Amino acid sequence: MRKLYLILSGVLSAILVDAQSTFTLNQCIDYALANSISIQNSVLDERSAVARVKEITGMGLPQINGTVSLTYNNKLRRFFTENIDTTVRPDAFGFVQNVPGAKDHDIVAGQNFFQLKGAGDASFTVNQLIFNGSYFVGLQAAKALKELSAKGTSNSKVNVVDQVTKAFYLALINRERIGLFNSNIGRVDTLLRNTVALNKNGFAESIDVDRLQVALNNLTTEREKFVNLQALSIELLKFQMNYPMNSPLEISGDISSINPAIDPEIYKRDWDYLSRPDYQTLEVNRKLQTLNIKNNYALGMPSIYAFANLGYSTQSPTVGGLFKTNTAISNGEFIGPDKWYGYSLVGVTLSVPVFGGFQLKYKIQQEKINLLKIENGIKQLKSGIDLEIKSSLASYQNSMKSLQSQKMNMDLSVKIARVTKIKYEQGVGSNLEVLDAENTLKESQVNYYNAMYDAIVAKVNLDKAYGKLVPENKSN
Repeated sequence: MRKLYLILSGVLSAILVDAQSTFTLNQCIDYALANSISIQNSVLDERSAVARVKEITGMGLPQINGTVSLTYNNKLRRFFTENIDTTVRPDAFGFVQNVPGAKDHDIVAGQNFFQLKGAGDASFTVNQLIFNGSYFVGLQAAKALKELSAKGTSNSKVNVVDQVTKAFYLALINRERIGLFNSNIGRVDTLLRNTVALNKNGFAESIDVDRLQVALNNLTTEREKFVNLQALSIELLKFQMNYPMNSPLEISGDISSINPAIDPEIYKRDWDYLSRPDYQTLEVNRKLQTLNIKNNYALGMPSIYAFANLGYSTQSPTVGGLFKTNTAISNGEFIGPDKWYGYSLVGVTLSVPVFGGFQLKYKIQQEKINLLKIENGIKQLKSGIDLEIKSSLASYQNSMKSLQSQKMNMDLSVKIARVTKIKYEQGVGSNLEVLDAENTLKESQVNYYNAMYDAIVAKVNLDKAYGKLVPENKSN
């Protein structure tokens, strides 16, 4: 079912690429979650873990094997026995007696009269596990491995959402910056044309025209830099989404609608370390290590198996004789090589470890030490999470204060630039004041958008620190 889901997701994604080239943030995240290579590999790991669970479960089911063999012994092994001289031991019983030239008790080799050259055998065996401690622990470990794979998928999703979100907002803010440059260029260009007209009529100096021309040239050059940067940021977003690099991609959104402000106290409510996928992964590792210790203890326990073997066999002087009809009869029963005689046996095997306990003892000690190391890792991760939360929270609060300050500065710069331009056009202000106001405005705009991006990144990092980066509808 999951394989079908992956195939359908790939087909739908391909259709989506052809039908849509403009994406919102949520659509970018959805696309990335459906197409990310790391997530696909994590899902494959989950499928492998499911198969592993079934594999171990199958070990407890009856194991049935069938065999058929036809054998032709071109030269049979000799039969070795002790020669019996009946003149010395008249009452002795033996298969070989009075071999010419052999003395009593001599070892003689004769033809193997117990076996014919051709032999056939058809059988099947059944083995059934009755009790094995390692098997039952293995079932638990396999299920824990499946859980570990699921945590790996969650971790991959968190990283994908983190990367795509930051890349999207970088592209969105760069696009807004280009729009601001267009606006600033248009404003300075209009001022330049007016100044050129004033200069022709003797109301402005040529140096005023030159200053404005330099300012316009600088704005145009900076705009080109941001256009190239915007193209690169779109390519980065494609890469994070695993979007076709040769296909067009446009983003939809407005920077004015973004509000990174949140109440951090909300995150503290019902907060638990298990909200973090990396902590969940370490907890599953601890469970696996505990089961590993149990498995080593189980290795010292007895194992019980039941078995059965049923088959048919026959012999003949030749291979072809195994399938020929022989009508010889003895006591009303066919005794020729055409007759396959059945045989069967059933039993129970009890396997008890007798020696090797010292080796197992020290192996268990090693595994317990490994468990202690994992528990130390959990303690260290908790401290790291606490530090990450405090650091992310401080960074978020500082970035929000900076954003508010830069927003105020940008608004004031817009007002100053507007008033300065009016004063210059009315002849009560200087050209230098206008250029200074324009430079201040440009700088305040750049600072504002840098602060906006920093605030967005700080919020994403805070979400990630609290384990709230992946929405519920983006989970499994």
